[in-house]
Amino acid sequence: MATVGYVGNHGVKALTLHWLNEVNGINGNRPNPTTGRVSYQEHSGMSNYNGLQMSLKKRFSQSFMFNLHYTYAKALELGGIDNMTASGVSNVQDHLNIRASRGRQIVDIRHNLSLDHSWDIPFERWFGATSSVMRQIAGGWQLFGILSARTGTPFVIQSGRDNYPLGNSAAQRPDLVAGVPVYLDGYRESNTHNYINRAAFADPCDVRNLRRPCGLFGNLGGFLLDNPGQVFYDMSVFKNIKLGERRALQFRTELFNIFNHTNFSGPGSTLTSATFGQITASGRSRELQFALKLLF
Repeated sequence: MATVGYVGNHGVKALTLHWLNEVNGINGNRPNPTTGRVSYQEHSGMSNYNGLQMSLKKRFSQSFMFNLHYTYAKALELGGIDNMTASGVSNVQDHLNIRASRGRQIVDIRHNLSLDHSWDIPFERWFGATSSVMRQIAGGWQLFGILSARTGTPFVIQSGRDNYPLGNSAAQRPDLVAGVPVYLDGYRESNTHNYINRAAFADPCDVRNLRRPCGLFGNLGGFLLDNPGQVFYDMSVFKNIKLGERRALQFRTELFNIFNHTNFSGPGSTLTSATFGQITASGRSRELQFALKLLF
């Protein structure tokens, strides 16, 4: 059975944190010099989601079933939850021009594929088991699997410097250098796992030979780049042994990330960091576990 559907939603008037009395990047003064940065909240945030969802299902028959799901989607926002804390990385760079920071949500996943399957392995039929002993050995075998594959979530590049100045460098981004590739090939095989090209970004003050603070924000948008994608395949094999009419013993062999595919974490994203662009962590490697379960 195949299905195709569309899911969309649009949210408005989300509670959003803003800043008033910001420093003027040209003269370094605040509109009201007698007070500092002032925070306030208003219902001006928005969110938008559009997704194409497709499914292919086979109901259990001939000892086999599966469910295949795929989603192609895009999620955008302006302000909202990701901008509700004064600390941390906000997607709003310039609070005097908030709409310039409209972009992808941090949970935006463009492609998402999942597959689960179940198979009662017919060893009895294959080997022609007729005796009770052979049926006990050949019968009761089950194979299960779950595949999950998706593209990476977005992340933001930070300049690491207070160029405007705002009193901190949070949410301030660098310039994007035109014509220079952002992603590097071969990051999986290299010893340093360099994922992002440092030469593709420039500090807005340094590139113009201006003394810091120079009163400039970088032209790079927020959450434009993607972390590496993730692929997992988990498999389990069950052997069910009947112990009379009401009891059964189940022996499980469970393998997680059976192909030992390396799922890298996100790279260093602060331009001034020594590990900028490098991936220094990864997800779980292959795991194997056994279990014995009594069913009654």
